[in-house]
Amino acid sequence: MADTGLLGLYWDPRRQSLEDCANACLRALLVLADNGFTTYYLKGKSRKDALRRPLNLSPESIKSVLASGVNRRDDTRAPIPELGFHFSAWSGHPNREAYSVSALCGSWSEPVSNNFLVNLPAVGPYSIASARTSLKKVFPELVAVWAPDSAVLCDSKDLTWENRRLAPTMRSYERFERASA
Repeated sequence: MADTGLLGLYWDPRRQSLEDCANACLRALLVLADNGFTTYYLKGKSRKDALRRPLNLSPESIKSVLASGVNRRDDTRAPIPELGFHFSAWSGHPNREAYSVSALCGSWSEPVSNNFLVNLPAVGPYSIASARTSLKKVFPELVAVWAPDSAVLCDSKDLTWENRRLAPTMRSYERFERASA
């Protein structure tokens, strides 16, 4: 059986405003859309519910989705700004051929890393096997959008970490590591 894939960008705590996160998310989603990853639905209680919730790729829509994805305190429901903003979306394709996208950005809390993730299916037109050429084109464009500390395009089973960093020996199709200052 084929492996699911991952295009993941990761960066350490970095305070970013809602507007900055929304702009980067929109740019990243447009890069993906320009390369065939064109449909996005907000996750719902069921597949049917989610398919009624298309994600509009506009600045206002992305900002609204991120604002609703802020973590809140259990007791007062007050936002916890140091944990940043989160969103996730799904392609709406049949389960075995669906991709999903998620982001956590603007977190400046030391134990919480930021990321932008594209989870790829094992089969179908959006799998690494089928979409490798477009994914390799998208990879440096997403690195330019997010300026991560590290990024990888790999089979999900190969994702390996050492000391909160991508393991130097892990297998990947593409990889980026920011040079240390």
